[in-house]
Amino acid sequence: MKRSSQTRLIYFIGIVILITLSIQAYWNIKNYKANKVVLTNEVLSGLNNSIDAYYADLVKTDIKGRASTDSVSGEMRTITIEATSDENLDGLLDSLKAKYNFEDSAVVLSPSQMGQNRNITITSERKAGAPGINGILGHNIVPIDSLTQLTEMASKIVVSMLNQDVELDKLSGYVKDEFERKGFHFDYALSQTTNQETINTYNNPDDSKFKLSIEAKSGYLARNSAINIFFPNITLLVLKESFAGLFLSFLLSVFIIACLLYLLKIISQQKQIMLSKNDFISNISHELKTPIATSMSALEAIQRFNNDEDRDKTDRYLSIASGQLGKLNIMVEKILETVSLDTNKVAIEKEEFNLIDMVKSAVEKHQLNTNKEILFVTDRDELKVMADLFHFENVISNIIENAIKYGGDKITVSIKANYLNADILVANNGKLIDKSQREKIFDKFYRIPTQNKHDVKGYGIGLYYSKTIMEKHKGSLTLLPDTKETTFKITLPYA
Repeated sequence: MKRSSQTRLIYFIGIVILITLSIQAYWNIKNYKANKVVLTNEVLSGLNNSIDAYYADLVKTDIKGRASTDSVSGEMRTITIEATSDENLDGLLDSLKAKYNFEDSAVVLSPSQMGQNRNITITSERKAGAPGINGILGHNIVPIDSLTQLTEMASKIVVSMLNQDVELDKLSGYVKDEFERKGFHFDYALSQTTNQETINTYNNPDDSKFKLSIEAKSGYLARNSAINIFFPNITLLVLKESFAGLFLSFLLSVFIIACLLYLLKIISQQKQIMLSKNDFISNISHELKTPIATSMSALEAIQRFNNDEDRDKTDRYLSIASGQLGKLNIMVEKILETVSLDTNKVAIEKEEFNLIDMVKSAVEKHQLNTNKEILFVTDRDELKVMADLFHFENVISNIIENAIKYGGDKITVSIKANYLNADILVANNGKLIDKSQREKIFDKFYRIPTQNKHDVKGYGIGLYYSKTIMEKHKGSLTLLPDTKETTFKITLPYA
């Protein structure tokens, strides 16, 4: 995959994530607004129900009302107010005239008295263009299905006519009960206005904490009279109601983003593996060609240019060919070992041996092939361990060989015996490995980038092989976070 292709993929994934977040944000905001409207309507419904309950209780007084409607239009035509107590009839008339304008209307007030009952009959006459009872009172009279409903409605209207000033303290008790039934637990204030002028308040509606207000829509309030409820911002309550949707939306967004990022990670890893394989194939092809070509040249020299059968020359050419074939054999073995590790066909056959002697022998062998100083440090002569001698010796040789190839001019190999395991540390004073490369160096085929320099030969399988072998021994191979030296630590359990 080219770099431009990967960049386009990153942009594409970024756009998909952005679109996903935008869609989720849009639906969450829309859901929030819808829930806010629902809760606001619930508050209004609670206030209206409270006002209705308030007037329903006032009906239970000694002032009653009866009504009749037009049989055609359904409009209320007559309301009769009955005062069964010693209520002053003139006072009732004065109260009604002060609250409502009957002069320019099609409504007639007719006081009368029948026995002990003192009545006021409000009749709506048919005058063109003049407001009737409905127009004066401002009530939206709904269709009446029975005489009982008509009488009950008339009684409430009568009470609202004679009790224009609502007792807000008393009304707040109804509101509190209604809100508790709906599960609302927030503070509120009330106000009553007539002709848009406040005439009564409860709990200081001007308080800054009351951000929202709603006007009651009850049909039993007199015309030009209104009751408003003030309450705080209900954002938290709306969020609580929307929690399930928000939580599921959050989980969905996280899941989608995680999948896309994981996909990007997998693609990047596959790209890195592909590049490492290509690098490995390029390196190994060159390394395989060199010993083959050298061996073929040596054998060809013996065959064509050794007519006098010079024994010394023949031995020298055969030695060259043998050395190159041995080198070729080692490379093939490393490749086969890597393949075996991938297929889990490597069998670990443990045997007991002296770790001190084995490591010391490996150090001496490598010291013969390098001018760098290799120190071997131990505090004992014998340390018995159980391990696969062949593979474990390869691990030690790989780590020392890496220190010779990539490290400084001084290498120290030390053994420390602990209670449960033995630690072999291989340190060198060369250039430290960058933090970003510390984990990658154990990946198969991976080699630290050298800006297209190939002065040190390698295949990127030595550390991968060594780490895998140690894991099969229930041990470990790690690079210590040392700031002074590059130190690899091999941990081998005794058992």
